[in-house]
Amino acid sequence: MRNPSSVSLVSPGIQNPHSAFLTKLDGKLVATYKALTPSGEPITAPGCCSECRPVCPIIAGENEISLFYHDFDTNTEDQRVYPQYFKDNINSFYGTEITLPAIPSDSSFFMTVYYPSLCNVTNRTITVVDGNGDDVTNTTTTTFDLGLTQNSDYSGGVIIIFFNAFPVADSAVTFTASNECSATSDDAEFYCFLAGTPVSMADGTTKPIETVAVGDRVLGAFGEINTVTGLQDHPLRFGTISNINGEHKTTSHHPHVSPDHRALCVSPAVVTSFAYGKHYMVTGADGKKERRLLKGLSRDRVGKLEVGMELQTLTGPRTVTTIEHVPMPPSTPVYHLAVNGSHTYVVDGYAVYGWADETDFDYDTWTPKA
Repeated sequence: MRNPSSVSLVSPGIQNPHSAFLTKLDGKLVATYKALTPSGEPITAPGCCSECRPVCPIIAGENEISLFYHDFDTNTEDQRVYPQYFKDNINSFYGTEITLPAIPSDSSFFMTVYYPSLCNVTNRTITVVDGNGDDVTNTTTTTFDLGLTQNSDYSGGVIIIFFNAFPVADSAVTFTASNECSATSDDAEFYCFLAGTPVSMADGTTKPIETVAVGDRVLGAFGEINTVTGLQDHPLRFGTISNINGEHKTTSHHPHVSPDHRALCVSPAVVTSFAYGKHYMVTGADGKKERRLLKGLSRDRVGKLEVGMELQTLTGPRTVTTIEHVPMPPSTPVYHLAVNGSHTYVVDGYAVYGWADETDFDYDTWTPKA
């Protein structure tokens, strides 16, 4: 707590006194209310508290919840183990070596949720709802909260979610922080490319992705020109970076354009199950952040990227010869662009989807819909 100060809102001489305070906590006003009897005794009732300090809220654009997908590695005994990059990132984040929970025997993959440090929290929970609207938290997942970091370089904590199966498309992972008086919650989000990644512009030049602005014109996957309509930036935290052909670094879930118009990525199931159909924070033309819906692509258009497949590039199809995981510090910034038209752009010479939307673009014929 930095420089706390309280202002009493009690008016003198009232018959049924109640205490109300505004407390300045880390630059934010937090309300405190205490109900009192005429003699000044606190009023309590079942399910009620005499003094309530609300949970500080999750604020869009400031402290969103981040979600990251991970596959298990296997050791020499063919047992599933945590990937080394993940252990390194966790230890870096917490500033010490962390003892990770045992991997449940029925788990097929796991996710990590980064949550911010919020005041007055006594409980943190994860809810997984599938595309049918069914709560599948208890039937498909096991969760472990590693707690808040004491590392002065970071703020927040990590929850590990073990999944025994992929939920159906358009699922959501929701984080809730609460106490006996209040709660705040938000859906977790995904983010994409490293700072310095060159974006191919319509005039034939390139720009580092972090310098691209709303209104800039970029090249699409097959030479069409699209306009940037929104920007995203966020720390990588526990995301997985894949290096394709030793020349193109991308988060493992980002869809790339194939010569036959499909969307290929290292971790396709996470895109169709968790990324599409969600609202994400985007910076618009006026510099203000807004929630925008990522409609995405149909599940049958998204596939797994493997060595030997072809991706569309600035110079035509290119065969994927290598895919490697690259360790990155949790603080590494990543960026993404929302574009109109075909909703694609080109980074490192590779064509990628940028807020794909099948409602206004025909990806079979690669033409706008009337």
